[in-house]
Amino acid sequence: MRQRFPPPVSNSKRGRPRPSRHLLHGVAAWGRTFCSEDSTGKFSCLTGDCGSGKLECSGGGAAPQATLAEFKLDGYGGMDYFDVSLVHGYNLPLLVVPQGGSGQNCSRTGCVVDLNGSCPSELKVTSSAGDGVACKSSCEAFRQPQYCCTGAYYTPDTCKPSSYSEMFKSACPHAYSYAAEASSSKDIHDSQQLSA
Repeated sequence: MRQRFPPPVSNSKRGRPRPSRHLLHGVAAWGRTFCSEDSTGKFSCLTGDCGSGKLECSGGGAAPQATLAEFKLDGYGGMDYFDVSLVHGYNLPLLVVPQGGSGQNCSRTGCVVDLNGSCPSELKVTSSAGDGVACKSSCEAFRQPQYCCTGAYYTPDTCKPSSYSEMFKSACPHAYSYAAEASSSKDIHDSQQLSA
């Protein structure tokens, strides 16, 4: 799975650049739900599964239908950035709260609303009992270029928000809701900076 991180924001406040180079530049964190281990010892989750077959993900990313917290370390200008993304769907409320940052734009971000109950039926992921447990992105549900920002819709000028991503954005205004939003500097206003 390709992770997208925002470019620098021209109107953002900058904190103090980090003095050292990092080997790790981008990471994502997410929650998993409805996890179990089968009789052979294989571990899996209905949402947020990383495909390792174990409790530890061992570097594997989350399968779609996972709310992601994304962190970009030592990015543009040596700054650290973070965001919460619904680009690959939603499974749990998620809030990132920075501690001890000194940047002027170092504030919490995320999605604290439970979208599973209000998820449209065409995007809804259900448990074996029929309960809504996650919400697919329109890209994952329909596999069409206009929803996935691929092909002729690859740029921020050609990939526009769908009614589904607008629903996500309305409920969670501080989270990215579709792929081109995370790559369009004119639309980015919720990427946060961390300073050391």
